[in-house]
Amino acid sequence: MRVKAQVPLDRLERDGRVVALYESHLVELGALGDAVVAAASDWIEESALADLLVAEFGAPTVGSASDVLETVLADLAAHGVILRG
Repeated sequence: MRVKAQVPLDRLERDGRVVALYESHLVELGALGDAVVAAASDWIEESALADLLVAEFGAPTVGSASDVLETVLADLAAHGVILRG
């Protein structure tokens, strides 16, 4: 499956925290969520995205990278931050 980040209307980054405005709601992105958004500015395969995130953050201590990524992507999609297809 592929992933693409939605472009926020506005974005504020301060002290390592990111808040993005999407249509009628704000979303606070942690480091992992922000990295997903940055890497998915165009359509990217989830497996390639997992590889990029492991290279940046290291392998998860519990579960597989794809399991952790699935949880993150489901949350981001539920908040309108990414598209999946």
